[in-house]
Amino acid sequence: MSNRPVPGITTLSVNGKSNRKWEPTVVQQGFIPCHEKVSSSVQMPRKHAYEKDKDTVPFTSSTQFRVLIFVILTLQATCYFSLLRYSRTRSNKMYFTSTAVFLAEVVKLFTTLVVIFFQCGNVKAFTSYLIENLFVDHKATFRLSVPSLLYVVQNNLVYIAMTHLESTTFQITNQLKILTTAVFSILLLNKQLTKIKWISLVLLAIGVTMVQIDTHTSVETEMSTSSSVKSQQSAFLGFTSVLAASMVSGFAGVYMEKIFKTGKRKLFWISNAQLYTFGIFLSFLGVAYQDGVEIARMGFFHGYDIIVCLVILFASAGGIIVSLILKYASCITKGFATSCAIVLSSVLFILGAVSVIVSVLLYSC
Repeated sequence: MSNRPVPGITTLSVNGKSNRKWEPTVVQQGFIPCHEKVSSSVQMPRKHAYEKDKDTVPFTSSTQFRVLIFVILTLQATCYFSLLRYSRTRSNKMYFTSTAVFLAEVVKLFTTLVVIFFQCGNVKAFTSYLIENLFVDHKATFRLSVPSLLYVVQNNLVYIAMTHLESTTFQITNQLKILTTAVFSILLLNKQLTKIKWISLVLLAIGVTMVQIDTHTSVETEMSTSSSVKSQQSAFLGFTSVLAASMVSGFAGVYMEKIFKTGKRKLFWISNAQLYTFGIFLSFLGVAYQDGVEIARMGFFHGYDIIVCLVILFASAGGIIVSLILKYASCITKGFATSCAIVLSSVLFILGAVSVIVSVLLYSC
């Protein structure tokens, strides 16, 4: 018998006797020479958890998707601000803004339910899913009532502030919501903002204030006030209201961001449905309280036309896009997109006015 060693076999000689101990070969250890053909039964070493393949990274987690929804929100808000301004300044019959807010909430809820239905696949699964998440899980449902109530409080505070402050003063102090959003992002989400980011936020607030002051100056000069000097009590109430509104706005936005980011991805749309359900209820109360008497006399759809319908559609689309921004980006990103939209809408307004003047001059020549 040959004493030549066999690969994978260690030969030990004890008292003239040969004992063979089995050891794994190179192939069995998982180290396969590149020139040898590997059978399908051999398992390759597993990748570590941090070794992610680029193809497995979802598009919603990529930077491209965040940039995309940022651009979409900016364009949507620009069109919305322009349409809203046009719908409220034309000579047509004026519609009730409370009804537009209510219908926008209805459209958002309907769109969300359509998405959930396609995710469930059939009516039975869709119905059971809604019942379980809207009626059985009371804790999650009422958790989303908090931002709805906060937004109602914010709207009332803004109304009080605009009543007791001049337009220019209100536009300056109202930009504090950009900074309060950053503060609550640090407190609730443990975010770290560098000095450069804080400087950029301050510059953003200053820039938006300058644009809005320039926009409202011409309107303010045409309005006549009953008294040129307001009492200190009214000014103090206005400042207090706008500060409170900025705090509430920042907290509500960051609160929603935390809910969307800490919750499971599959619960994103049902969370939107819960939020919009409360929005419909509260906006309906606003319709009854604010314009109930006039609506009973003139009708719910008084003053409605294609422009008003577009305003409602853009408002509802904006609500859904904002929820995507809060889920995949941040509330601060939403503030930047809205500010860009304010600047763009002002630029479009100026360009439109210039084009009208030029057309009149050319036609008269």
